[in-house]
Amino acid sequence: MNHTMAMQQTMYQKPQVSIWDGIVMGGGVGISIHGTYRIATENTLFAMPETGIGLFPDVGATYWLSRLELSDQFRGVGMFLALTGWRLRPEDLIFTRIATHYVHSTKLADLKRQLIQRVKTSDDVKVILDEFHQLPEEDLQTLVQKRKKPDYNENENSFLETNLDQIQSFFSNASVSEIMKNLSTSDSSFAQTILSHLRKMSPTSLVVTAEGIKRAAQMDHIRDVLVMEYRMAQGFMRHCGPPNLLQNTKVSVDSDFYEGIRALLIDKDRRPKWNPKTVDEIDMQQIHDRYFKEGALEEELTFNTTSDSNKSTSKL
Repeated sequence: MNHTMAMQQTMYQKPQVSIWDGIVMGGGVGISIHGTYRIATENTLFAMPETGIGLFPDVGATYWLSRLELSDQFRGVGMFLALTGWRLRPEDLIFTRIATHYVHSTKLADLKRQLIQRVKTSDDVKVILDEFHQLPEEDLQTLVQKRKKPDYNENENSFLETNLDQIQSFFSNASVSEIMKNLSTSDSSFAQTILSHLRKMSPTSLVVTAEGIKRAAQMDHIRDVLVMEYRMAQGFMRHCGPPNLLQNTKVSVDSDFYEGIRALLIDKDRRPKWNPKTVDEIDMQQIHDRYFKEGALEEELTFNTTSDSNKSTSKL
């Protein structure tokens, strides 16, 4: 489905408009991020927080996150978002161009009517969206809402914009182990906050995610990235499951994904016991063999299409 949506934009010039008026995470990102237009409102809260449950940013996320890494302006941001699962506000989404437009929620009904009534060609969609678009900081109603929050900083426009230099310093061209070490030796409040945040994540997920981002950056087509992500997902799936369901199987109970789901959604103790416990204990050869090795699966993910082989779906 995600592949088909991406192809609609590049092969068939069919614009997709997604409205992010609320929480946009995980699969909600997948069904919208590959589309042409992505509208944030004052209510948008966006994240790919999978490393916190022992998984990785999937549904094609390694593709668009790696495209942020490939840009000079946002180098390091893709890796930062992938590893931390940081929650983004509309200001962050507009700053990074993850969202293409900002529209206050009170104007959405009118926007939908205009799209229904006025669109005759694909070009009309952008014209209408541009008419409704405004920058978040110009939205007085949004600012009033933000000022009611105890953590509001009047000088802060965007977390990513405010901390871009530090994000790039710590997260550009570095392994997860190096990132953690550099954060730990810094006395900046940003570094200590992010380090504390990363220490809650699955070490295996962090390493697999970083490797996935690096590999995706070398791929031109989202199809190839989705094939890789399928291998990554199966790497987690093949090694997880409740012990009582695995007594007569060859599957081992050593997946952080199962443990992450247990801690967050089943027992809800929010105290996952990651295995291994630290990034430095991880064997990169095992990571390659389990999550990335071609031919490790009985069946690979395939797409019933050949006409899109030379198309690129880069949007960010």
